[in-house]
Amino acid sequence: MYDMFEKQFDGLVGVVCFAAQEGITSDAETEFARYRAWFMEYYHRVRPYLAPYLTLHENDVTPTRWGLRRCDTFEALFLPASIQALLDADNGCLIDRLDRAQNAVTDWYNAVRHEERA
Repeated sequence: MYDMFEKQFDGLVGVVCFAAQEGITSDAETEFARYRAWFMEYYHRVRPYLAPYLTLHENDVTPTRWGLRRCDTFEALFLPASIQALLDADNGCLIDRLDRAQNAVTDWYNAVRHEERA
């Protein structure tokens, strides 16, 4: 489970970082939609494994029809309907959010490796 999640997470981060630095393209939006669909389907299965390693922040929000809604670090990266919506709601917190998400993935990996060695 970890390996598949890490692969999808790395892809999501790649497309978001590309769009944030180089600009949003239709190809980037298409790729984001593909990663978003995967997370929408599978994140609820992975979240219990990641939850102990998440550092939540008040800026972890997602745009909705009724305004911003609080969510966890990963949800803030994939719940927005588009990269444009993600960046519009970001409030300058993207780098910190990506860092906290990567730390959670790394901590989960280290825990899995520790259990495998035991």
